[in-house]
Amino acid sequence: MALVSGIVSFNGTACTIPPRSVDYSFEEIENVMKTEAGTDLVSVTRLNKHVFKFGWENVPSTFLDTLEAYALAATVTVGWRSQTYTCRIRDFSPKMVSRSEAYGGSDGLWNISLTAKEI
Repeated sequence: MALVSGIVSFNGTACTIPPRSVDYSFEEIENVMKTEAGTDLVSVTRLNKHVFKFGWENVPSTFLDTLEAYALAATVTVGWRSQTYTCRIRDFSPKMVSRSEAYGGSDGLWNISLTAKEI
């Protein structure tokens, strides 16, 4: 897959390393309750809530530190294709690349994936 360049930002700062993969989708927030008659009553609270899944490969530990700071924040503004979305980062998953511990004076190379869900 080609690199996705220049279209992803966090809190107004463009990613210095573009993600290797981007997957986004929409989800609906709905509540289902039973009525006294036993039928389902569905209440749609929110339509078309954005969910972004980003993936980076072989990035230095300094970039890992940057993404980890965003992941620990209560909310983050995600810029995607000239739109911005207030999100919470979930499923932050860094994995060290095998035998990369001493790469370029950093703490190794990392494969990172995260999910940003719009609030």
